[in-house]
Amino acid sequence: MLGVLKKDAYTYLLLMLILSAFTGLTLSMDGMDRGAVMLMGTMSLILVLGATSISEQNEDKMGGYRLLGTLPITVWELVSAKFLLAFVFGILNLSVGMALIHRLAPSSEFLILARFYLWACTFVGLTLAGLVFVGVFYGGFGKFLRLAMRTLPAIVVIIPIIVRRFFWEDIVAIPISSMVTMADSVHWGILMIFGTMIYGCLLLLAVWTKKN
Repeated sequence: MLGVLKKDAYTYLLLMLILSAFTGLTLSMDGMDRGAVMLMGTMSLILVLGATSISEQNEDKMGGYRLLGTLPITVWELVSAKFLLAFVFGILNLSVGMALIHRLAPSSEFLILARFYLWACTFVGLTLAGLVFVGVFYGGFGKFLRLAMRTLPAIVVIIPIIVRRFFWEDIVAIPISSMVTMADSVHWGILMIFGTMIYGCLLLLAVWTKKN
């Protein structure tokens, strides 16, 4: 299990350093504003999904799973190591982002909304990473990549159209004070437990998929 963690950790660490440098450069130029928070949320998605996809592509290209199959490591250890690594780096990146926001936020309202946004991006990123693992274990990286290339462009186009067509006026009409109140009412402990439970369910599904 430690071998799997060490092998994939380099990918996560390198990508995190690159994204952190880019984020730091943006903050030094523009300060902590709405664009910087949007960038930090996007970076958290790129970190988890990008590192996950790169590591799985390397496994497929180099026959990593065939090699791992010859070692004394169980399916549970293999899958849980990959899930654990994504989770650790996702939470680590979230912690860095939270520290920056708490230090540099220009107002309490900004802090509340930015904190909620980063939590949401991390939760979505880890959920999508779990789905990537399930998809790769089910059909292999090549089949999963072809499926993703066919569906993701359509999703990226269709969802904004639906939001713009049916929900945009209602979203724009929501007062900022209501958004702040809603975000501030979130119980972060419960949210963390809920997100971890969903991630754990994806882990169990990935283990079952890999075994079958």
